[in-house]
Amino acid sequence: MNEDELRDFIRQQRCPFCNSKKTFIMLAGHVWQAHGISAYELREMAGLNRGTSICDPDFSLERAELMRRQDPEKLRAQLAASRTPEAMARRDQSLRPEGKANQLAWLNSPKRLRLFKAAMNTPEARAKLRERSQTRDPEVVEAQTKRIQEANSRWLATHTKEEIAERHRRSYRTWVKRAGERDTTVMAPHDAQVKAAAAAAVALPVYHADPEWKAMWRRNMDEANRKRAKRSEK
Repeated sequence: MNEDELRDFIRQQRCPFCNSKKTFIMLAGHVWQAHGISAYELREMAGLNRGTSICDPDFSLERAELMRRQDPEKLRAQLAASRTPEAMARRDQSLRPEGKANQLAWLNSPKRLRLFKAAMNTPEARAKLRERSQTRDPEVVEAQTKRIQEANSRWLATHTKEEIAERHRRSYRTWVKRAGERDTTVMAPHDAQVKAAAAAAVALPVYHADPEWKAMWRRNMDEANRKRAKRSEK
């Protein structure tokens, strides 16, 4: 199906993938839930720019007028609620099997990963991420850190020592590669990180020169390795 045919389907508000004459008020919602194709992908397939409306014109005007009448603070709160992990999970559960398969294929496609990396590597995106990290709620950060640690523990418990070592090597190679490509003027460290690094540079030589501290450090490392080995054997 070429771009002109796709545009005809969009103008008629008919699904180009269902072979049906049924029309939809919100075509993008149907295409996403039934076929796993986002509105962005549908516009790209039809050769339309990102700002082109693909909904019913009357419905689009009605929604725009409704948005103008609403309180901006309320809209921001609704947007934040729609982006929570729970809301995203409920949205993914609404997908039909064929839509879920298409979504997974798009998420793992080289083109999508290439576009995502290009968008995240811009100075504007890095500055925005740095600003968000500095203003996040400490309780949210703590909860997220706890979820990551629990997920990592579950992963370690279900993989062998060889698989864990290979993941560590792969992560280190990726870190080295990205460190060489990173713009250090944009990804400047926080003041706390600079102070911690300076304190470590002064304290570590003193600690390493102490035989008792070195023996304690070796005991702790051996104990941690034994615990990791027990989890891997289970």
